[in-house]
Amino acid sequence: MNFKTWLNQLHEKGWIQPIQFGMNRNELVDLFGKPDDTSLSFKKSQDPMIYLYEKIEFHFGPNSEDGLFLIFSNNEDGIVDLCIKQKE
Repeated sequence: MNFKTWLNQLHEKGWIQPIQFGMNRNELVDLFGKPDDTSLSFKKSQDPMIYLYEKIEFHFGPNSEDGLFLIFSNNEDGIVDLCIKQKE
């Protein structure tokens, strides 16, 4: 599944499948391809903690084995459009 198909599915039906919380970075890239951008949040982190596809951010913990825990997006005014987080 490509990112655009997934995003349409999310908007139309509210489904995040095949995305799963806890999945690793490589699994996300296998689904959507190389991200448009990445970001490190902690200097200690060797792997990017945020993978950006269009305006949707996929957040991972600082360690390479940490899985996906947040899907987030905000609009141009900084207002949150999307925030789906893993249950604690």
